[in-house]
Amino acid sequence: MLIIYAHPNKNGHCGEFLKEVEENLKEYEVNYEVLDLYALSFDPVLLDKDLHVKDKSKISKEILGYQEKIKNAKSLIFIYPTWWAMPPAILKGFFDKVLIADFAFKYVDGKPIALLNDKNGLIFSVSASSNFMQFLMCKPSVRIVQKYVLNFCGVKTKSYILGFGDVLGDRNKLRISKMVKKGLSGLYKHI
Repeated sequence: MLIIYAHPNKNGHCGEFLKEVEENLKEYEVNYEVLDLYALSFDPVLLDKDLHVKDKSKISKEILGYQEKIKNAKSLIFIYPTWWAMPPAILKGFFDKVLIADFAFKYVDGKPIALLNDKNGLIFSVSASSNFMQFLMCKPSVRIVQKYVLNFCGVKTKSYILGFGDVLGDRNKLRISKMVKKGLSGLYKHI
């Protein structure tokens, strides 16, 4: 299992999601690896040299390494905050650089073909907006990642968002714990 963590610290709600996920995976003796994009100093900026539309031989070893980790994982878990109704730029850059054509998808006669169909995924996100506002806005941050990135690439994904994540008290810790247990229970059958 591969966990992609996209928050600059581990002290708040996202850190609590990560802690809960790791504790549950250890309890069930599931092997996992955490890619902490901030700790890795992942550079999300896509430069001209990173465009591999025609010449795949120029893909960096770093990106090939991330692709190999994704390829070898049966399940992917994404943990990130929702900022301005979107995932953080570092995660968007990760998608731009890693989930590229001929790895995550390809086009055949102009139609997209998903290449990560053997993967299952979970998204855990936190927003300072209330659950009601998330409902009204159709949970844009997780919807973008789930539908337009992961599902496009073939990853069957469930998503959970904790609204009104301004105080990490006992109530929100309990909510996070319940979300993690519910989400992981669906993944265990695929591990």
